[in-house]
Amino acid sequence: MRNWLMLGFGVLVLGLLNFGVVQKERVIANGELVYLELRPVDPRSLLQGDFMRLGFEVENVAAAEIGAKVRNGNIVISPDQNGVAQFARLDDGAALGDAEYLVHFSKTSSRPTLVPNSYLFQEGEGEAFSEAEYAVFVFGADRRDYVLRGLADEKFQLINPRETLGFK
Repeated sequence: MRNWLMLGFGVLVLGLLNFGVVQKERVIANGELVYLELRPVDPRSLLQGDFMRLGFEVENVAAAEIGAKVRNGNIVISPDQNGVAQFARLDDGAALGDAEYLVHFSKTSSRPTLVPNSYLFQEGEGEAFSEAEYAVFVFGADRRDYVLRGLADEKFQLINPRETLGFK
């Protein structure tokens, strides 16, 4: 009996994990691209390992709007004519407009940090990502569910160092 219960629980956990993965894959396949401008980060962070700390321009604008006691929440962004997101407002629970998207933040020390705030890549590929100007987010149909798709250069081209090596 106990073995069946453990097996059932394991299947349930794997099913829930798989459901989450399938949802994110659908967002990536069918979502809308929105670019968030990156603010300068310490270049040494690019070479410390296999990740890069991301800082976004909209964090600077949002910092002025977020109160001292707010620890986490959502901000509303709206892309300009190039698809680059601009801070629109703090989320107040109102319905999103046609060209508005919801992004989660958490506040560390005194400034808001958008989630996710790091980008993972394979060891040795840090130099290619040092040219990144934008983070590419893909938003689902509800404009609340999103995935960090990758990083792009100043021409909005997705950076893929593996492609230059013959991999896809």
